[in-house]
Amino acid sequence: MILRLFLVSGVHMSPEALAASVVKVAGRDVLATWKVLISLIMIPALYVFYAIVATIIAIKAGASSNWILWTPFLSLIALPCIGYAALKFGEAGVDVLKLVALFTEVLSASLVAS
Repeated sequence: MILRLFLVSGVHMSPEALAASVVKVAGRDVLATWKVLISLIMIPALYVFYAIVATIIAIKAGASSNWILWTPFLSLIALPCIGYAALKFGEAGVDVLKLVALFTEVLSASLVAS
């Protein structure tokens, strides 16, 4: 959901940032700052939009008034939790991938040596 935001926000900034940057580190410092500033505004706005969409879906589905009342609150609580869980899961997945690559490298080296 949020990946598109980061991909779109960084495509056109890097050449401009490199030209204006004093440090000349491929414009990555300005690009990272820009992504943080955009995400501070856009991610909460997207969460509110998704909560409104969830509420409209609950109304169209004919849910009880109690569910319709609680849908935006539940959405606004669940979406950041899901995002955090995805972040932690991705970090763990990258760690496992690095360990598997290292393990296969060591295993292949030991097989070649013997």
